[in-house]
Amino acid sequence: MDRQKILNDLRRLANSKNNDAVKLAYFTQEDADRIDALDLRGLVELRRSGSGTVEIKLIDRLRALELLDRLSQKEESPELDAFLNGLREEEP
Repeated sequence: MDRQKILNDLRRLANSKNNDAVKLAYFTQEDADRIDALDLRGLVELRRSGSGTVEIKLIDRLRALELLDRLSQKEESPELDAFLNGLREEEP
């Protein structure tokens, strides 16, 4: 991953809409074929209980914007470099 890709991904996360995550919460088994068409990049976690309770956790958009702002202002960022190095170490 390179710096520009990280910044682009952060922009996409910060601008993601949550409509599809809410739709997913109410999908039935018959709707399973429609899941691939949903934009779920902002979805962190979804739980449905047997009683019908739904819990949706979404990305913290403000935090993504703050990180994007901080990383966009610096030509070189030790934080981003450390993050990228960690990702590279995890790659097979």
